[in-house]
Amino acid sequence: MDTLGVVAGLLGSGSLGAVITALFNRGKNKVELQRTVGELYGGMIEDCRKQLDHQANQIRQQAEQILMMQSSQVEYLKVISGHQATERELRAQIKHLETKLGNRIDKLEEQTQ
Repeated sequence: MDTLGVVAGLLGSGSLGAVITALFNRGKNKVELQRTVGELYGGMIEDCRKQLDHQANQIRQQAEQILMMQSSQVEYLKVISGHQATERELRAQIKHLETKLGNRIDKLEEQTQ
């Protein structure tokens, strides 16, 4: 009997089949594990992409809001500037009228004396 025959006789056909199956399953299990890990990382990357897209949309919307607020601010500053110019004109008119009134009061006082 040759060595292979002795080993086969000692282990029996079931044991030899189990060893061969285990060797082939080890490679299969490694491939399945790699596929599962790949799918997991692929899902994580997809989730990150979705989150980045969402955040990019939020940033775009906020940029649009900022531009709208800036244009509104420019309009408000124009209105404020207009009101300040009107206030200066009115203050000048009040000062002029106060001066005129003071002069008339002085004339009336002179006439009554």
